[in-house]
Amino acid sequence: MELRPGQAVLVPAETVFDCVPGGEVGHTWVHFSVPLAAPKLRAPLAVVLPPYARALAREVQARARLKRGDATLHHTVLAWLHAVWSCAELGAQPVGSPRLARAWAMIGGSLAAPPTVGELAAACGMSAGAFIRWFKAETGTTPSEAITQRRVKESSRLLRYSELSIEQVAAKLGYANRYHFSRVFARVAGCGPATFRRGRSEE
Repeated sequence: MELRPGQAVLVPAETVFDCVPGGEVGHTWVHFSVPLAAPKLRAPLAVVLPPYARALAREVQARARLKRGDATLHHTVLAWLHAVWSCAELGAQPVGSPRLARAWAMIGGSLAAPPTVGELAAACGMSAGAFIRWFKAETGTTPSEAITQRRVKESSRLLRYSELSIEQVAAKLGYANRYHFSRVFARVAGCGPATFRRGRSEE
């Protein structure tokens, strides 16, 4: 498997592997454990990182170079892992599925103004109808619902790790107002953004 710029690779526990550096790709390794209820990886999985996740990776690298294990580095790593895992949960595919990776990269790269089904279909070389059927067969969900889920996951990251107000989070994700955002968030997450933030703050 080739590790390319803009990607992360999730490697299952107890997997024997070697890394041969090449070119100018700098590797950053993060060892972590996932909850027992989390989906189990059976093989290394390449994840195409959207811009915000690449920015977090650069911040982790910059802070790691200071060789100071402070709370800020810890929280930045957690935010980055959350971003990577969110991408993986929503359809990250093994290298060899470039069409689906392209669709996920378009979705993750423009959450405030998500691509239309027509734009996604065109990027994948398909008609809109064929793309919707293919995407659902590959991922188990429709493109529109996948976009909604991805936006809610990003908003949950912002609610958890930033000081942005709920109104600011809604605006950052492209929602017209807090009320629309709250309805969508509650439908996907099972609770409103204020309740989600309070619950997290009490952990």
